[in-house]
Amino acid sequence: MGPRVEAVVAGLCGPAHPHAPLLRAWCADPAFLAFAAAHESKIRRKLRQAGGGEAGLDVLSELAAARLWLADRRFRVVYEPDRSAGGRSADLGVTFRTHTRLNVEVTRLRDARPDEATRPPDLKLARALGAKAGQLAPGAVNLLLVVLPGAAPLTDPASVLDGAFRHLNGGTALPGDLGPAFQRGRPRLSGVVLAALDGPAGLRVVHVWVNAGAKHALPDEVARFLRAGA
Repeated sequence: MGPRVEAVVAGLCGPAHPHAPLLRAWCADPAFLAFAAAHESKIRRKLRQAGGGEAGLDVLSELAAARLWLADRRFRVVYEPDRSAGGRSADLGVTFRTHTRLNVEVTRLRDARPDEATRPPDLKLARALGAKAGQLAPGAVNLLLVVLPGAAPLTDPASVLDGAFRHLNGGTALPGDLGPAFQRGRPRLSGVVLAALDGPAGLRVVHVWVNAGAKHALPDEVARFLRAGA
């Protein structure tokens, strides 16, 4: 790796950090290198606060999601775009062809705790969708990108997502307000992307669902881009 890559990785986390080798590999891509350098202070703070383990993998999932979009020159990506103005920010602000803005929320399903590891994947996904639905901004295209455990996590991701929707539609008693929260937020949800974090290769899309009833539809070209990787 060149000195520019080493300098950016050092600024993000330091060469001894457990995630440094993976970030170094991703920074070999000039587009991701420029993104990481532009958002170095935010990424460094997030990695420092997260430490290792599950929280650190959550941050890596956000960065891998940015790298997914940056692989196509039609997209521009900003990390936590509205955080400086105060209040809640989307994880990523993605602009398609300079004029179409997408808010991308990234969440990762965890398997570390025994109760999470034994929970069926459709129920685990339902809980994640319900928790994120209330965070979706009005008046925008909103995508929820869910990073699944493992490099090859599901044999039939479409049926797992269908099962999650059944839970959220009242088929299962979910904790708190998750079911009603999802129903309230569903018109703001333009689509769901299921993906796997596959080491140096980054994110691999395994399923894309487009919400035909969303107030702000996911552009067809964006859906095709995502499905091309599935």
